[in-house]
Amino acid sequence: MHFSTHYDVGAKVGEERPTPIVKAKNMGFHKMRLREISQDLHKELGIPLPDGLKNSQDRDPLNFGIAEWQQAKRLGEDPRDIKRIIGEAYQFADGAQAFNAALETHAMQLARGDRRGFVVLHHSGETLPLHRFLGAKQKDIRARLGQPEYVQTVDQARATLRAKMTAAAEKRVDDLKTKQRKEQTRMGNAVKRLKAEQQTSRHSLQRQHQTRQKVEAKARADRIRSGLMGLWDRAQLKLGVGKLPREFAAEIEQAKKRDAGEFHALKTEQLTDRRQLQKAIKLMREKHRRERNDLRSNLGYWLTLDRQSQREELESHKTELDNKQASRQHRDRQRRRCRGLEI
Repeated sequence: MHFSTHYDVGAKVGEERPTPIVKAKNMGFHKMRLREISQDLHKELGIPLPDGLKNSQDRDPLNFGIAEWQQAKRLGEDPRDIKRIIGEAYQFADGAQAFNAALETHAMQLARGDRRGFVVLHHSGETLPLHRFLGAKQKDIRARLGQPEYVQTVDQARATLRAKMTAAAEKRVDDLKTKQRKEQTRMGNAVKRLKAEQQTSRHSLQRQHQTRQKVEAKARADRIRSGLMGLWDRAQLKLGVGKLPREFAAEIEQAKKRDAGEFHALKTEQLTDRRQLQKAIKLMREKHRRERNDLRSNLGYWLTLDRQSQREELESHKTELDNKQASRQHRDRQRRRCRGLEI
């Protein structure tokens, strides 16, 4: 007894249409060459080109790299929010003092780093490289803000932050982090439950299909007559001619369409459930972002209530640097005068 089932049909289709072999392409090119390859792939596949790929000047200023994302994740922040705040403060600032004042409204401060560059101090105490979050060169930043030597150090900024951060403010920050972490955990558990339930439903449907396929295959086998007429039926099935092979093929094809339809209906239902959960996740993230922005604004207001002492310290530091520079120039003139180089 030999007749085709839809397992055999699937195997034959797979044999007739083998999977094409994909070869790896050497990508040893400059980044501009890779940009051209990306543009060609977009055009070849009919995918709309992003604005930044059409013209690098039109790229989204809020785009971030892996380093910015990792640092923002450690802070519990959205890197787009940090880049937006720093970018807006830098855009409308005409100097370091104005830039620092704009940052303070968001509970951040301008400071100079260990490598003689500018950094932004987050209210958590972690430093953010200014050139990285601005996407600008150090010389361009110095041209607008001046030299980093005239700005407070990171230790001074942290000391100012610790002096102004009250216990109530720290508690509010910790409470918000705890609250958002619990909500993220609940949402993550909901995603895991939905994933497990959907996998179980798909596996259950697959087992139902397999069981039904075996029952239907046995029913078709029972329709083959016994005796001499059974030999004739088997010969027709083997040669693929006659009424019985056509009936079997039609039933197998109909069963395949039925099973595919049931699986498609289940998949559509599961996608609908997943979209609803994804919508809830998006709403939660937007709510968390608003809460962080509100908290940052409140912290900035608290931290800017008394800036007189900080300004006096900065002015004193600047005056000290100017005096040292003037004293150094005076000593140089004295040396040249003694050596007869200056009349």
